[in-house]
Amino acid sequence: MKTYCQDLEGYFNDLAAKQPSPGGGSAAAAIFCMGTGLIEMAMQYSLKENVEVIGQIGELRKNNFPIIDLDSRLFDEIMKAKDEQRTELITKCETMIAGLGLSVVKVVKLALTRKNDIKKSIISDYIIGIDCLKVVLTACVLNLKANETMFKVHSRYIGIFENELNTWPKF
Repeated sequence: MKTYCQDLEGYFNDLAAKQPSPGGGSAAAAIFCMGTGLIEMAMQYSLKENVEVIGQIGELRKNNFPIIDLDSRLFDEIMKAKDEQRTELITKCETMIAGLGLSVVKVVKLALTRKNDIKKSIISDYIIGIDCLKVVLTACVLNLKANETMFKVHSRYIGIFENELNTWPKF
């Protein structure tokens, strides 16, 4: 069995340090990858047919994985930039956060279509994965609101994501 503590230790130490990044966006992307990974695992143990959903969720996980590092780099660049360049970087940041949130919505919708097919022996991992994704979507809302306060930009995704969270089932 592999060990992962050493690989994660540096990241968690940086996350805990008195520095602006990595921060909530990076952590949200990491949690997204953990949540989707748990859902994928539960589906791999459970699904016998129509398994393309596993690949779709895996693609979304792989596509969003780079945000773990990109969020920190982008935030650092925003804080150093001036005027038009700063505006462009803020837009890029908003797009990245919205994209992560939209990926959460897609994964949850895909996962919920197969909820009844998940074996009882692994349903806890599936539910933990869904709950991780709720945390990620909440983080997207909070990050968009923080950007609204810091940079005076409004995102239409705040309301969309808040409404989405209110429609998700409780387990």
